[in-house]
Amino acid sequence: MTAPILRRIFPSHVIIPLEDTLSFGPIRRGLDATEWGRLRASFWLESPSGEQPQSVEDYAALVHAAATLPAKTRFVIWLGQTLAEYFAMIWSAVILRQLGMPGRRIFHVIAATDAAHTGEIPCLVGMDEKELRAQWARLRPLSETEYGLIVHAWDAWSSEDPRALWRFVDTFGSAKNTALPDVVDRVARLRSRYPASQSGLDRISRDLLEAAAAYGPVTPRVVAEFLAARDADPDKVPDQIALRRLMRFGDRQLAHPLLHVEGDRGEPYTTRLWLTEVGERVLSGHANHVDLNGIDEWIGGVHLMAPPGPVWYVRDNSLDQK
Repeated sequence: MTAPILRRIFPSHVIIPLEDTLSFGPIRRGLDATEWGRLRASFWLESPSGEQPQSVEDYAALVHAAATLPAKTRFVIWLGQTLAEYFAMIWSAVILRQLGMPGRRIFHVIAATDAAHTGEIPCLVGMDEKELRAQWARLRPLSETEYGLIVHAWDAWSSEDPRALWRFVDTFGSAKNTALPDVVDRVARLRSRYPASQSGLDRISRDLLEAAAAYGPVTPRVVAEFLAARDADPDKVPDQIALRRLMRFGDRQLAHPLLHVEGDRGEPYTTRLWLTEVGERVLSGHANHVDLNGIDEWIGGVHLMAPPGPVWYVRDNSLDQK
């Protein structure tokens, strides 16, 4: 959506869009472009529509385009301030350095809104030509210190050990970085993706079930209200992820479904759903979803899988394994 406008504003520039929502799904180190594309595609194929934001071929073409640009090319990473955009920036910067591009040739434009839009999270999607031209004034080079922070963020995000995430936040949480002030905050928000020790629900799942309880049974309204409640939250959730979670909570193959879903699950927007008695108990913290139904969830490089377990939980913002 943004790429055509940028091509019109900067006709001599090569615009390479990254449309994948990297804040969800598996992340692994050491993959080439094709392997990475397959990993990401396999995650999105499990969504209700099976729609892939970025195909295997798209990823291969993206990396090839970056690798074959002229030697003196200046590479500019455009991003808003959502988790997905920050993670796209982290991945892009790491890939560019792996391709041999010197840090002095990597720049970034971090979108911001004016005071009249206070409370909104700046996002490139939806900005018009005038707004994008204004953002160009925010162009900054990526310093070695900033790149070092990005590498640490990548290491924490892609690690198979969740303790790396907590160590990153503890180490860099008080760091003052005027050009990249929100990197640590955005990466730290992944901690809310871990299940709470009492209910077994992460924050997104809890919010979805609360929306189902408050606005059900019509599924489109549940999703719309859930998304609207997160307008000021940089952790944006694609509607495909919200639908996927709701349908999973209503899966009859679960030992104890949290939702009762009526209708064609292959067309989730046509379904209706209600909290089950078990769902009410889990939402109130009187039962644990993971204990009852297990878990199969990726948080960056961490794969939470139970059974066989054990599982990492969050208790008072600290990590606990049981």
